[in-house]
Amino acid sequence: MYYYTPIILTAIQREIGEKQMWAWLRTLLVTPTERTDYQFLFNTLNVTLNDPHQAKTLAARYFNDDQALANAIRVVQQRVLLNK
Repeated sequence: MYYYTPIILTAIQREIGEKQMWAWLRTLLVTPTERTDYQFLFNTLNVTLNDPHQAKTLAARYFNDDQALANAIRVVQQRVLLNK
């Protein structure tokens, strides 16, 4: 996952918006933890969004799906096409 993390984060930003993305990044940086695993990512996203359904949907799409990269590429490409 590490080599395609930037596209995953970009897709998540496209779905939650820039303001929420900055809030999540801030939460990631200030939350004390011993491990920065998928559960940590999910927990901090869930706290930031304050919407368990949306957090679960995003985690299913980008953290747990074998097609996470393809999902992210599709979202980023759709948004690029909409902005043309």
